Amino acid sequence: MFRKLRFLSLPLYLQILIGMLAGIITGLIGLYLNGEIFVTNWIRPWGQVFIRLLQLIAIPLVFISLVKGVTGLGDISKFSRLGGRTILIYISTTFIAVVWGLSLGLIVRPGNLVDREQVADMQESYRTVVETQKEAAESTKKSGSTYFSGRYYSSQYY
Repeated sequence: MFRKLRFLSLPLYLQILIGMLAGIITGLIGLYLNGEIFVTNWIRPWGQVFIRLLQLIAIPLVFISLVKGVTGLGDISKFSRLGGRTILIYISTTFIAVVWGLSLGLIVRPGNLVDREQVADMQESYRTVVETQKEAAESTKKSGSTYFSGRYYSSQYY
């Protein structure tokens, strides 16, 4: 009844590679045509939806996998050995990641290629933004319900 499309019969890894190439080509065309508005208004929302959907799937999946693994053990003594092994693996991989990251940072030195004048200009422009945000926060804080005649009241005193 339904005819399978030839494109969908490609292996998954080829479909992924084609999608990546299409994304790269779209990005390069957007850069070439100065399509910042198009990317901001049309591409970015789809990326945000995609990331949120991944979070929606990943967090419950990890939680359910952990619960299923713990309930499937049966013998609690296995859990203590498994927990110790898990903590050891976690600490080991974290240590390896930190050493790897620090080593690459010391070898590559990513900040050396940045122009110092550009850094100073960026710091100055963000300093004004920060000052504006501080003023807005202060005015909001003073108009809140916990501010009475110059004194702040916290729930810890009640």
